[in-house]
Amino acid sequence: MDRRKFTLGILKNHKGFDKQEEQSRQEIIRFVSSHKECFQNDFRLGHITGSAFVVDRKMEYTLLTHHIHLNRWFQFGGHSDGDWNSLEVAWREAHEESGLTTLEYVPGWKGIFDVDVHNILPREDMPEHKHYDIRILLTADMSEPYIISHESHDLQWIKLEEARKYNTQHAFLRLVTKTKCIKT
Repeated sequence: MDRRKFTLGILKNHKGFDKQEEQSRQEIIRFVSSHKECFQNDFRLGHITGSAFVVDRKMEYTLLTHHIHLNRWFQFGGHSDGDWNSLEVAWREAHEESGLTTLEYVPGWKGIFDVDVHNILPREDMPEHKHYDIRILLTADMSEPYIISHESHDLQWIKLEEARKYNTQHAFLRLVTKTKCIKT
């Protein structure tokens, strides 16, 4: 299975939190199994992406980015750029988009935290396609200054209880719910 073996291994060990996540997990396994080019950003059917849900050490706040092109609040994330280790991709994206150096895995969650498949609208050089998103959970020191990268309008620490005001997508709210479950 070449470079896809790692991704398939971590996906097979992950279990979906709800029906939608489990369906996404199974769809990602089928996609990765069927396409050697799944990590390439220019693969026209879709590609693997990595995202990081960043929370403070007490797991009461999340740091969100206001995406410059989508004009909405999200967790950090991006394309694999050919990298087969989606966990490292997600960590790299969080670091690049926030400048934070205190990013750490939450104890017990050094692996997949969540998965999601979503459609991406067409643009000049790419038809409509799917992002097969593998998500991790990271903590950071809230007192560390962050940067606003060229990919964001803004970054903001938001109370988990208020996250629904910033993004109402089911897959995003699932990240919040799962984080709250760990905290209690």
